[in-house]
Amino acid sequence: MKPTHTFGLFFQDADPQKLRGSPIAHVYVKVSRQHAYAEDLRLITPDCATMDEMDTCIGKLIADLERVRAEARGRFARPHRVPRKPKK
Repeated sequence: MKPTHTFGLFFQDADPQKLRGSPIAHVYVKVSRQHAYAEDLRLITPDCATMDEMDTCIGKLIADLERVRAEARGRFARPHRVPRKPKK
């Protein structure tokens, strides 16, 4: 599978110490850009001057998210240990 560029998968297996029976997954932003004209925003595309450029960037973001989805499916498909209560 191709590596992702903008997005990543954070995956944490079930934790028997915390009695959490299910894994937890999140999508995170790997890279972002900042520009003076958008100081408070985390931008995830380069500058796009035309609709074709914007469409290409959006297509790449969608492909990136599809790779993250495929990775998550694989991780969730693995058997996970169900935590047991600690003995007193």
